[in-house]
Amino acid sequence: MADTEACLAPGALAFMQDLFSWPDGVRRVPDRQLLCVRHRADSVAAPSAFQRLGLPWPERVNDLCAQGSLIAARHRPEEVLLSAPTAAPLQALARALDEAGDAFAVDLSDGTAALELDGRWMGEGLSHLVDPSALPGPGRASRCRFIDVPVLLWRVDEKRLWLLADRSLSPYLAQWLSHAAEAAGLRRSDCHH
Repeated sequence: MADTEACLAPGALAFMQDLFSWPDGVRRVPDRQLLCVRHRADSVAAPSAFQRLGLPWPERVNDLCAQGSLIAARHRPEEVLLSAPTAAPLQALARALDEAGDAFAVDLSDGTAALELDGRWMGEGLSHLVDPSALPGPGRASRCRFIDVPVLLWRVDEKRLWLLADRSLSPYLAQWLSHAAEAAGLRRSDCHH
C-alpha cells in the first residue's frame, strides 16, 4: 500500500477512504489538521505560546481541552496534540514554538485518520476491540491498542469518541469495526459517511 500511496495525488487517499463502508455510528472526521508538540517537562515557553495564541492547554496527562473547534490532548508529560479544522492556528503555533526554542512541532495531518464513533459504540461495540478500562470519560484521552493497532482515543463529549490512528490502516480499521458492529448487533450501513 505504501507504494500505491506514493503514486497518488495529494488528497486522493482521503478521497478513497471516504469510499469505505463504515458501520452505523462511525464516520471519518473531515478536514482536521493535527500537530504534535514536544517540549521539555519544565518548559514555560510551550504553555505560554498556547496561551498567547488563545489555544487550549491540557495540564495533566490524558486531559482533553476544547475551545471552539480546537481540541488539545496531552498524552505524555512532554507531548500535546492539537487538532484544528484549518492549518492556520497550527502554523502560528509552530512559528511561536520555533522562536521559543525549547519545543518543536511536527505536522501529523497527512498521516493520521480521525474517526468519530457515536454513543452506540461506548459499550458493547468497542468492548470487542479495546480494553474497556482504556475508554476515556468525557474530557479525557487515552493511548491504547485497537486489536493490534496503537490508537489514540479522545472523548470529545458525552456522546462522541474520536479514534486517531495511522491513516494507512483505515481499511483494516473499517474491517474490524464492521466485525464488531455485527457482533454487537449494530447495523452496517452501506451509505458513505
